[in-house]
Amino acid sequence: ERAKVGVNSLTMDYELTQKANERAKEIALYFSHTRPDGNNIKDTLKVDGENIAAGLPTAKDTVDDWMDSTGHRENILNSYYKSIGVGSYTTENGMMYWVQVFSSKKATNTTIMTGSIKKTNEFVKYDTKYLKNIVIQDLKTINRTLNIGESYTIKSFGIQNSGWKSATVYTTINNTNATFKSSNEKVATIDKNGTIKGVAAGEVEITVTFAGKSATYKIKVLSEEDKITRVSLNKSSIDLKVGEEKELVAKVYPESITTNNLIWTSSNEKVVTVDKNGKVIAHSKGSADITVTTSNGKSTTCFVRVEEENIPITDIYLKEYITNLYVGDKATIQVQVTPTNTTETLNYTSLNSKVVSVDKYGNIKAIGQGTAEITVSSKYLKEVFLVTVKNKKVEEKLPVEETHPKEENKPTIIPIEKVDLNYREKTIKVGEKFKLLASISPTNTTESTKVSFACSTINCYKIASISSDGEVVGVAAGEVEITAFVGSKTATCKVKVEAVNEVESISFPTVPSNLHPNEVRKIDVVIMPWTAKVANSLTWTSNNEEVITVNNGILFTHSKGTAVITVTAANGVSNSITLTVD
Repeated sequence: ERAKVGVNSLTMDYELTQKANERAKEIALYFSHTRPDGNNIKDTLKVDGENIAAGLPTAKDTVDDWMDSTGHRENILNSYYKSIGVGSYTTENGMMYWVQVFSSKKATNTTIMTGSIKKTNEFVKYDTKYLKNIVIQDLKTINRTLNIGESYTIKSFGIQNSGWKSATVYTTINNTNATFKSSNEKVATIDKNGTIKGVAAGEVEITVTFAGKSATYKIKVLSEEDKITRVSLNKSSIDLKVGEEKELVAKVYPESITTNNLIWTSSNEKVVTVDKNGKVIAHSKGSADITVTTSNGKSTTCFVRVEEENIPITDIYLKEYITNLYVGDKATIQVQVTPTNTTETLNYTSLNSKVVSVDKYGNIKAIGQGTAEITVSSKYLKEVFLVTVKNKKVEEKLPVEETHPKEENKPTIIPIEKVDLNYREKTIKVGEKFKLLASISPTNTTESTKVSFACSTINCYKIASISSDGEVVGVAAGEVEITAFVGSKTATCKVKVEAVNEVESISFPTVPSNLHPNEVRKIDVVIMPWTAKVANSLTWTSNNEEVITVNNGILFTHSKGTAVITVTAANGVSNSITLTVD
């Protein structure tokens, strides 16, 4: 630029370059041609002129900016100047500061200095009137926690200027006259060198004072419970009936930590409540989340579903059988159930709605001539009766001359006398089946010979199933009674269901892959033989619960690592699978 206007070029001077770098650091603290200690640059640095800039990313950008400024341009093109020094400084946040210093004297040392000063601990002299704030560098960047007995020394703090808010120049503690104070020395102490030591669990404020300015930071001294990384429950979900109770067990990690400071809460206390020991009590139908939280805020949840208590009907008693109606007649089935506090409802059906209709309340209406079978049933029991519907009776006028009524040709009714089954007792295995066949005597009965079946044992369906055509299938070990109904006659078969083979093998049809922390996956198993009784008898374990926990085949991943998942049947047969969380 000087050559363009015919002015001699400037020579780089080593001492001037040192001064320029010193000034670059000073303007980061106090952006002014006056030095931070209040002195004038011409008097103290023995220079004749100075250009300063901040925030531009490169030297070229800075020179271009100076050339667009009258005062800066005059310095650069001043023919009186013979030598120059150039310096720069980069703060912790990446802010660049640039300086040119000029002298009318010729350069005495032309050794070239390169690079900029960055993050130096060299102390900058200043007048306290220019001090805006101080910042403890270490306490801003570290986690600000200590264990009991652990020490940490503050290495440096920063001085912020009043003229350029983004600048922070750091200096070491040992080079200052700073003072230190702890708000509670029972929690943490700090000595004259800035060394903090944890004494007891709690929070404390550390105050650093320098040149009349103070900075205060909170330090937390960790208790054992503060080191808890997570908490788990023995169940991820449970199903309860109204009035039932279930205790949840919490475990904290690392397992070496013992704590009683757990907080239990329910998201819906109208449905379930939970006490301080994790005991859950079901109050009404619905669902809620039970959450356990540690003193340092780690938590986990169990989903609870509550159903009404199931009280089955154990007996159906018809107070009277409605057997004969005329077209258009109406009646109500009078029925009594045991127990009276049952949660079940009765179902009413007609097998011939063109003859008799019945609604859900047991109200009957005679529709047309004929016979219909009416069934009153619960989940496990039923009562059946026949209703015969006739046209309304019309009285006929007899001839006067006739002294004896005509003999009516009434049809002969042959009632059912007996019903038998092909089995009165039968033993089968779980999964086996057989068919009940009814024989009716006499065979020439004029009554309906339709056969219906029902199980008279409570929870019969859990032991054996019975189809409408009499096929019986063993479901689980136990004994039931199955009754055949033909009109008002019945016959009963006692069925004994025996357990089949114990579990012989357990296998994993698929292997969960691509597992990552904080996922929930389902793992399936195949039990052989398929008829083996395994309901609620499989035990799932993990050999590394910090990586994976398992509950009823549901995997919960927590952190990276490997865990062996084992499933075991009640008879000891087991199988394992190794899973990796990436």
